[in-house]
Amino acid sequence: MDTICGIYEIRNLVNNKKYVGSSRSTRQRWANHKKSLEKNKHHNQHLQAAWNKYGKDSFIFKVVERFDKSIIKEELLTRETFWIEKFNTANQDFGYNITLPLESDARFSNRNSTKRKIPLQQVYWFTQDQEPKLLTVQEAEEITGINDTRIYKVMTYWKNVFELEPTEWKAKGKYSKHSHGNIFVKQEHYNPEFDYFNYEKQSCRVLKEKLPKTYTPPQYKPLRLTNIHTGEVLHFQSKKALSRDETLKMNLPCINRAIKKNWTHYKGYKIELV
Repeated sequence: MDTICGIYEIRNLVNNKKYVGSSRSTRQRWANHKKSLEKNKHHNQHLQAAWNKYGKDSFIFKVVERFDKSIIKEELLTRETFWIEKFNTANQDFGYNITLPLESDARFSNRNSTKRKIPLQQVYWFTQDQEPKLLTVQEAEEITGINDTRIYKVMTYWKNVFELEPTEWKAKGKYSKHSHGNIFVKQEHYNPEFDYFNYEKQSCRVLKEKLPKTYTPPQYKPLRLTNIHTGEVLHFQSKKALSRDETLKMNLPCINRAIKKNWTHYKGYKIELV
């Protein structure tokens, strides 16, 4: 089933209701459905509610029609629409589909010209279990079931990691490191030696190469804490290290504000960057 392109159904064994979908890789699509459902984050609220109510053992996955992978998207969506109408799964009494795929695709086609270029961009897609594959964004969307807007947010995150200076690397906007464990990286930002799944330390290492070796991002600079009552001085390697201290119990946002706004003290200590 791993290379089957076609139309599939997810059937509830308790009430026989179905969800119909299409994909160029049905196995990967089913895996993404299950992952989203188990995390209670599936895009289809009707299917999610049924999954929560009846449990995963009450659902089975089956390919109802197969195609060669050369099939064009419009034809695949047409056949998906045929099966939705055949099973009447857009009717909540019989299934879990919310809209017909051709209606959704029409909304996609009406996006502005900038967004319409996104599906044609090439991107490396991989997970911890999946070897990297070079695909178009549209192909990645069809295989994983993750919409192109989310894919673009992941691509933009890694673009910021590799291209921005350390002082700018916290990008403006809600960009994502991954989507349900799926990483999407532009060709120019793909490096087989780079450990994307341990990105926090690695990304800083990549960014720091752009500035002199003496530069240290503010979040990794050592701190000096002075007790305003006793004069006792404490040292910490970073803000994060201080926030993890179980004795002082200082939270990271307040530590940042205390330094940025030059608070006279926070929990009895004057906090300064060294």
